[in-house]
Amino acid sequence: MKNKKILLVFLTGSLFMSWVLAEILLRILGFSYPSFYHYNDFIGVRHSPQTEGWFRKEGEAYITINSDGLRDEEHRKQKPPDTLRIAILGDSYAEAFQVPLQNTFWKVMERNLATCHAFEKKNIEVINFGVSGYGTAQEYLTLHHYAWKYSPDIIILAFLTGNDIRNNSKALEPAPHFIPFFRLDNGKLILDNSFATNPEYRKKTSWLWSLRRTVYRYSRLYQLISKTKDLYLFPPIDPLAQLAGEEQGLDDLIYIEPRTPEWQEAWEITEQLLLKIYQEVKLHNARLVVATLSSGIQVHPDPEVRQRYMHAKQITDLFYPDTRIKTFAEQAGIEILTLAPMFQDYAEKHQIYLHGFDNTMLGFGHWNAHGHRIAGEKLAEYLCQNSQ
Repeated sequence: MKNKKILLVFLTGSLFMSWVLAEILLRILGFSYPSFYHYNDFIGVRHSPQTEGWFRKEGEAYITINSDGLRDEEHRKQKPPDTLRIAILGDSYAEAFQVPLQNTFWKVMERNLATCHAFEKKNIEVINFGVSGYGTAQEYLTLHHYAWKYSPDIIILAFLTGNDIRNNSKALEPAPHFIPFFRLDNGKLILDNSFATNPEYRKKTSWLWSLRRTVYRYSRLYQLISKTKDLYLFPPIDPLAQLAGEEQGLDDLIYIEPRTPEWQEAWEITEQLLLKIYQEVKLHNARLVVATLSSGIQVHPDPEVRQRYMHAKQITDLFYPDTRIKTFAEQAGIEILTLAPMFQDYAEKHQIYLHGFDNTMLGFGHWNAHGHRIAGEKLAEYLCQNSQ
């Protein structure tokens, strides 16, 4: 019995020392695979405050989440005097984990606006509320529950036509649904936050799950195991599929007139959500600017690549969703800036990729530093020329 106890102590000590050595080695090597998110009863998911680490799935950047759960620097809630505050609502394009903070479009825009004559008496402060996976419903709820605490003067809604319309539809968005949706009832938007009572969701917000997240946050070995599992469950995208213009997370059907009741409803919900955001912004005496972004295939610098994709998918206009959103916005009196056509012209003229990275595939995926720079410059130019 005594020998068994000694053996048990020895094995336990060996395992502990192996774990400690593995943690030390992984830190020396600079490895990290953090989880930047936690569940939230209002919006489904938000960034975990004061989380940091390397993001290398696409591009490379050291990510820091501030104390209020924003991928941004720290910002005081109370707006300083003589300050123009701009809030960014959006998904992974606004979150912009793929590039360093100073290269994001909203930081580029902030620097450019600081030189704008129309705002010369103002300090420009841009605050980023973007979170990966958000659709227009979650962006509205972010505005409603969180953004107004900072008293923004201008709201920029970074709208990704490639998946935001689908994200707004419970019928089209892939399960599981641990996020809120809006549904239509006689043309009126009704909030569906039933996800918050889902047993599986409640399990993920339990104290035991919170303990697991805490261990994961500080254990590099746990992060390595998680990364290995993710590589097995979610293998890299087939390069041939990307060459054909297909992108993970985006939907080909967005480029054509909706042909099913589900897609027709998704568009109607989206348009009503845009109106809802506009009405809320007006109630706060602020200004809304909707900026439609771009997908890789829309702005690929090679026209032949775009044509092959359009032929294969029977698409006649890659800018169909952008044009539809622009038409709707203009009719509703909402300011709109359509970036994709300008991006395509720039990419083709300069033969430069605005999407993609060396560690994934150029031409597809999220904006790279070039894409962010052009977006930031165009947004700053628009706001400077249309100051109110």
